[in-house]
Amino acid sequence: MYEEISQQFENLTLSDSYEQALLFFLKSQYEKSLSLLLELSQNEEHSFYPGVCFLLWEIYKKGLCVKKNLDKERFYLEKIKRNISWFLDKSKDDLSIKTMLGILYKEYIIRHIYCYRNAKQCFQEASTRNFAWAQVNLGHFYKEGLLVSVNYQKAKDLYEKAAIQDNSEAQYNLGFLYHYHHTRFNENSVQNSLLSWFSSLRVQLHNGRKCLIGVI
Repeated sequence: MYEEISQQFENLTLSDSYEQALLFFLKSQYEKSLSLLLELSQNEEHSFYPGVCFLLWEIYKKGLCVKKNLDKERFYLEKIKRNISWFLDKSKDDLSIKTMLGILYKEYIIRHIYCYRNAKQCFQEASTRNFAWAQVNLGHFYKEGLLVSVNYQKAKDLYEKAAIQDNSEAQYNLGFLYHYHHTRFNENSVQNSLLSWFSSLRVQLHNGRKCLIGVI
């Protein structure tokens, strides 16, 4: 799991807190991620400060290991908006930042068809390299019918690719699809799949992680 991301971090020192915080975030270990991010957020000169703001924005927007906080969500969003050029530049070579940029296109940079296309392109490029976070977001396009016809099978396939990498949001969305749209899939596999993915979520909760239940 997370082979590509882990390989990128193999030669980094323990002092490289941003990469550690990002890895904790991607593995749904939000408490550990938040602790490091809050330390980094005190230094606006840090080269990855916009990425720090993005992860803090996600944490406070979705209530990951903390209560949702609209004031902090808005605060970090304003920081992000001032640094859009950083995301555009860094996304060329970094899968996590490419996924961040896709989310920004999809949710907060002027909502119109051009931005959705850019978002989908970012997610597709990162998904082809088996990056779970991007696969989940691309799956949402097919589940919600954004720029494409609703296609639950394609959404399921993308969620499954991310779920086997221990992505809690993908596991939840798979359970959601099987529960509400089970007639569209092979009936023989639905019950076992439901039990499998929700069991995975329970394991993560037992290990102290905050999953994205109820936040899609």
